[in-house]
Amino acid sequence: MKLTLGIMAIAFSASIAVTAAGKSVSTVVIDDGMVVINVPIEVLGAHDTLVTRWKQGIERAWNFGNNGQPFRACGRDVVFNAQFTLRRTGETVSSDAHIVVVEAVKPGQRYVSRVWHALGTSPTYSARTGFWGNQTDGATAAHEFGHLLGLLDEYVENETGMRAPGERPVPDEARFPDAWLSLMAQEHGSVLERHVRETMRIHGAQLALSCAQ
Repeated sequence: MKLTLGIMAIAFSASIAVTAAGKSVSTVVIDDGMVVINVPIEVLGAHDTLVTRWKQGIERAWNFGNNGQPFRACGRDVVFNAQFTLRRTGETVSSDAHIVVVEAVKPGQRYVSRVWHALGTSPTYSARTGFWGNQTDGATAAHEFGHLLGLLDEYVENETGMRAPGERPVPDEARFPDAWLSLMAQEHGSVLERHVRETMRIHGAQLALSCAQ
């Protein structure tokens, strides 16, 4: 069953498709007014209400995180389209989509949603597998969606207030002082301009825009 709801209507005119370098499950469509990154996600064990919550959280962060407006590139709105498809447990899933498996979590139980990628592939874009709890809220889904786009965590410190031995901030605080504000550093952080630039680079969109730097 395909979930077709969306907060932002998407229409194309004289559009072109962009193929990202290397393996990619996403598609990018560019027209005179928009750059749309379509991200197919197949979900096992979810229901409409849960996925609606996730999609709304993703759209709030990624499509309206620029002071309530979409981010822009070369005079075009950049739109992130999370294309959720519900699958029954045991049903065959596609090799051309990210896979999210929903795990049962009791209310109040500690749970950390996560996204796995093949060792050594990040930030190279490739299909990912996620394990999200059935209590996962929209803000957390927006953070995990960043991983599906190919972004790394940017935690400056963990829940103890310090880095574990051998861990380092990603990105380094000295180079990226805005990591404290980043959605990839905390679920209630913000999508930053550099996140949008990086996802466009990963998906091959920047090279297709004549004004891209």
